[in-house]
Amino acid sequence: MRTSDSSIDRAWANIRAAEQRIAWECPFHGFNLASMRMGPDPAAETMRIGKAKGIVTVGFSSDFVAGLTVTQTAAVLKHELHHLVFGHLAHTRSAFPNTLARTIAEEVCANEWIEARDLPGKPILLSQFPELRENQTFEERYKLLSGLRLDQDPRTAGLGDEIARRESDAGTITRSDVARMAEAAVANLGAEKAAKGMAQGMQRAILNGIGRGTEAGGLSVLVPVAEGKAVIPWAAKLRKFLGMDAGHSQPTYCRPSRRHRSLAGLVPGWETKPRNPRLMMVLDTSGSMDDTLLAEVQREIRAIVPHCEPWLVQCDTQVHEVRRIGAMEMASPLKLHGRGGTDFRPALCPDLIRRIRPAWIVVFTDGQGPAPESPPPCRLAWILCGPRASVPANYGEVIEMGSHNCVRIPQG
Repeated sequence: MRTSDSSIDRAWANIRAAEQRIAWECPFHGFNLASMRMGPDPAAETMRIGKAKGIVTVGFSSDFVAGLTVTQTAAVLKHELHHLVFGHLAHTRSAFPNTLARTIAEEVCANEWIEARDLPGKPILLSQFPELRENQTFEERYKLLSGLRLDQDPRTAGLGDEIARRESDAGTITRSDVARMAEAAVANLGAEKAAKGMAQGMQRAILNGIGRGTEAGGLSVLVPVAEGKAVIPWAAKLRKFLGMDAGHSQPTYCRPSRRHRSLAGLVPGWETKPRNPRLMMVLDTSGSMDDTLLAEVQREIRAIVPHCEPWLVQCDTQVHEVRRIGAMEMASPLKLHGRGGTDFRPALCPDLIRRIRPAWIVVFTDGQGPAPESPPPCRLAWILCGPRASVPANYGEVIEMGSHNCVRIPQG
C-alpha cells in the first residue's frame, strides 16, 4: 500500500521538530544528525540507521513516524543515535555469537539514557533485567546475559523482529566510522559544548564504543582523581632509576652555620635541596583506558609532581597535548583528551623527546598499541595499568601498578 502524501508530511514535520529538540538538548547528537542522510525507507518498519555509499543514513517508516508525537519521535531518534555512537552497529556475530544476549544488551544500553515513558511500543528496559546494573558497559551486560537461559525467559517473548533487524544492521558501520563522526563533532562544537546534556555514563558508553578502533579520538572529559595514597613510591623510584641522591647541599645565608652560630650572616650555613629531574609522563588516553584506570593514574601523577619537573603528554593514536604541569593543577581533575585507539609512536618520536629533553620517560598505559622499534635515548618505564595489560616493547623498565607493585626485569 502506498503511503499517502499527508502521512509523509506529518512524518517529516515530526522529524524536523525532533531534530531541533535533540540539537538543543544534546549538541553532539544534533551535529551527528545533521551529517546524516535521512528519508523514508519502505523496508523500515520503524526507524533504522545504516550506511550507503560511505554516508550514514537514517531510514524511517512514514506511517510509523506520522503516528508519533514529537517527544516520541525524538526518543526514537535518540535510540537509533545511541546504537550508532555506542558502537553497536560495529558488532558482528563472530565477536558476539549469542544473538539474543547481544540484542538485549544493545537495547538496554540504548534505552538507558532515554525516558522510558517517551519510547513507543514495548521497549527493552534496564528495569526488566535486575541481573544488570546501571552504567555497565555493553560487554559486561552481554557477558551476564550470555549466562542466562534467555530462550526460555518470558521477558524475551516477541523479540524475533527486533533480533532480525539487529542482525541485518550488524557490521554496517565500523568503530572507525563512529570515531571519525565523534572527532568531527568535537572539533566543530568544542569539547565543552559537545559534552552539554550528556551524562558521564553516556560519555563513557560513547568512548567505549569508539575506543578500540584505530582512529584518534576527539573527546575531552574530566575524570576525578582516585582516592587514597599512590601505589608506587615515586620518590624512591626516581632515585633508583635516575641514580640520584635525595638532594644536594649548598651554602645559604638564610640558615646559620651549625659550627659558627655566633657568626650568623658572616659564615653561611648549609641546606639540602632536592634534585628535580625533568620527567616526561606519557598518558595513554585511548578508549581502552577506562575512567577507573585514568583516575588511578592521576593519583600516581599527583604523587610524582613534587619530586620532578613534570611534562605531560596526552596521546591515543596522536599527541593531543604537551605541556609542563604544576602542583597547583593537580588539586583538580585533569582534562583528558583523546579516547580513540592506541599508538605510542607519536608520543615517543625523537622530535618530541628532543623538544622536552627528559631525564626519564614514564608511560602510563594498558599496553594495547604499537611502540617505536628503537628505545629512546633516555631511561623509560612502562607503568602497566589494568588486569590485562601487556608490555608494548622489548625495552624499558616495567612497573605493574597493582597491589604488589612488581617490577619486572627489562626485556631485550
